[in-house]
Amino acid sequence: IYYGEAAPLVNDTDTNETLSHYTMLWLYAALIEAHSYTQDLELKAQAEGMYTAELRQANQMSDEAETGASLQIQGASSWV
Repeated sequence: IYYGEAAPLVNDTDTNETLSHYTMLWLYAALIEAHSYTQDLELKAQAEGMYTAELRQANQMSDEAETGASLQIQGASSWV
């Protein structure tokens, strides 16, 4: 008799980088969709505002992390 056990489909520790680093973006996006479904436009607008603010902050953090990675041309002091 052959018995094989299938691997579990979901692990409690499974996650992705976006969910780990930007948890609130996922939450606000879910709230926007939920309020769209319930047709509560006031709460949807609030969630959109929070989502936009969180997205702006995430973009700012990303820009700050890349500041030192810009291309620098050595020896070129002016463009003619």
